[in-house]
Formats: sequence, structure tokens, C-alpha cells
Amino acid sequence: MNGEMTWPSTADEFYRQFDQYNIPHGPDGTPFEYLDAFRDAIAAEDRWVSWCESYGGYWLVAGWEEGRAVFRDTRTFENGEAPIIPTWVMPSGRPQMLTGYDGAKHMKYRKLVHEAFTAPAVAKMYDELVSDARTLISRFARDERADLVKDLATGFAHKMVARLTGLPLNEAEKFGPWVYAMSHSSALRKDLSADLEEMNARFERLHAELRQNPNDSIMSQLINSGEVDGTPLTYEDLLDWFSVFMLGSIENTSFIIADSGWLLAQRPDLRKRLLDDPDLYDPFIDECMRYFSTASGAARTATVDTEIGGVKIKAGDRVFPYLPLINRDPREFVHPEVFDPTRTPNRHLTLSFGPHRCLGANLIRVELQAVVKTLLEELPDFKLDPGAPSVWSRSHVAGMSSVPILIGG
Repeated sequence: MNGEMTWPSTADEFYRQFDQYNIPHGPDGTPFEYLDAFRDAIAAEDRWVSWCESYGGYWLVAGWEEGRAVFRDTRTFENGEAPIIPTWVMPSGRPQMLTGYDGAKHMKYRKLVHEAFTAPAVAKMYDELVSDARTLISRFARDERADLVKDLATGFAHKMVARLTGLPLNEAEKFGPWVYAMSHSSALRKDLSADLEEMNARFERLHAELRQNPNDSIMSQLINSGEVDGTPLTYEDLLDWFSVFMLGSIENTSFIIADSGWLLAQRPDLRKRLLDDPDLYDPFIDECMRYFSTASGAARTATVDTEIGGVKIKAGDRVFPYLPLINRDPREFVHPEVFDPTRTPNRHLTLSFGPHRCLGANLIRVELQAVVKTLLEELPDFKLDPGAPSVWSRSHVAGMSSVPILIGG
């Protein structure tokens, strides 16, 4: 532990003071040192669920077994109107599409796009994704410096959004502010309504454009033929889908790409292992997902009096499985503080579990493999720039928002 940093002395203090938007960062710029100290305090007391006082109070779930039980049981722990803590701002004013729905309603809407995100469907995108990555990398490969977020991760994610929504890529500079407005305005108490209004207005035009001139995007298919129980999707439904594609395809994608790049910039040994052994990519990707846990989790509301991890939960209480701790539970992961690219099994819950398992789970794996493999082939020698420290973003979806690198020897 860094001598200049002090932590709470008990698990209870860690739990009560926890605020995912204000987690202390260690000397490497990440929250990992804090998370490991929190985890150690929890493990010492065998206390995997406890009360957190932030944002009106809720039960923080830090254990793998306990978190999986919450994700699996959507009757006892429902979404409904239980928002992410704090609530995300959706342009339609409704709960977030899919993650805010439960039961039959959730499955009916999810089924609309399920086939497009199956493993066989996204595997067909691999060559196109490699081409995207190669094009972006070629723009800085001969430079002395680059930023893996600005120059690679963000642009790659924007291309995917354009593919899903049918928007032209030359409008990509607007995508980031729209996503930021949805995911940050409530959390940071900022009024970002102008960005949300701009997003609404652009979707209104896109809706009309795709009605008149359909294309092969999923958004176009939803607009022109999407229906539930024989009833066409409403305009609000379609705006919600547009919002989901923005949220799910930018922050999650760009952060996990940036995080993996940040790691590889410090590990020439690991870069060589991946280049020499392509079979290592799959476990490497799973370990990136576990270790970095870009999405913090999702809030639930208890529908009945119940119990988790020996703690009594009352009906109406909010419960928050926190993935960065869940994925560091030593009862499930041996030496969880260590990044082990060969970790098997690796039953991380980064992509959730049960009915709400991430819709894009197959896609993110193909995206990450395409980017990492191409990066290592096109840029075999790079390291972190000591003169420009990397920056970790504090948010519900968190990770490296800047990864400056030096290229070559």
C-alpha cells in the first residue's frame, strides 16, 4: 500500500463510505489498490453484503456467489423503476431499454435483436472489425506518440455505433457527448440537457430518413419492421433502442480496449505470448473483462423480505451488486489481484448473469480480439508515455479515458 494513502480500518467503514463515483486512485492512476484493500477487509470479516449510505442508501453486494444470486432471481430482485445508482438520464424519460425491464416484457424486446448478436452473427463481422482497427492504427503507427483512447478505442467504438444505428460516421464527434449526457448528467449533477435535446432531434431526423430509405442497420430494421405482440414499436421504443446502441457500443467498448492497451503497454512479455500463441486470446479477453470490470453493475429492488449472504433485506430496499469487487472475490478467483491471462475457469460476472446477461456479450469479445490482435501485429513495440500519465475515468462505466503511449524503441 502506498504510504501516503490511508484506507478505512474495517469492512463496515469501507461499506458505509463507499461511493463508486469518488473511489480513491492509487499511484498507478487506477482504483485497484483501493479495491484490493476493500476486498481484503471484506474477506477478513467474511462480510460480503452490507449497507452503503451513498445516494439514499442501499445494500452493496461484494461477493461473487451473492451477486450471481441477485442477477439470477429477477422476481425477488426486480428492475422495474429501480434505477442505476444514481439514475441514468434516458432521452425518452423512461427506464433504460432492456436493463430496466423484467420478465416477459424484457424477453419480448430482447428477442427483437437477439439473432443479430449471436456468436455466429458477430463472428461474420470479424474481418470488418480488423479492417476498422488497421485503418485507425495506420494513422499513428509511424508517429512517436499516440493516445490509445483518442486515436484508437473511441474511433473504433464510433464505427460500431454507426453500423448499428445507420448514422453516417462523419457525425461521430456528436456520439460521445450524447453518451456522456445520458451516463453522467445525474451522477455528476450536471445539466447536460442541451446534448440530450440534440440527440433527440438527430434521432427524429434519422427516424424519418430510415423510413424513407431503409438500410441494413439494426436500427433501420427496428424502425421499419420491429413489433411486439403484433404491435409496431412506438417512437419512444425506437428512441430507447437508439439510446441503448449508443450506451452499449461506446463506453463499454472504448474502455475495455483502452484498459487492455494500457496493460499491454506495460507488458512486453504478454504481448509476445499473445503473438506467439493465438489460443491465448480467449482467456486473455476473459481476464481483461474480470480484472477491469468496466461496468459497475446494476441496481435492483427487493420485492419481498429476503436474505443475501446472511443479511436480511426488506421489501423495497435497493440492492447493488458491485462488479469490480464481485470479480475480486477470493472465494471464486485465486489471487484475484493478479492479472492471469491463462486463468481457467474464469466465471467473471462482468457481462452480468441470468436473463439480463449483456446483449452484446458475443460482440464485445469479437471486437476486443480484433483490436488487440491487430494492435500487436501493426504496433509490436509501444510503452506508456512517462511524461503524460494515463487517466482513469470515474463513472458507472469506468476505465482508462486517456492512454498516452510512446511508439518504437
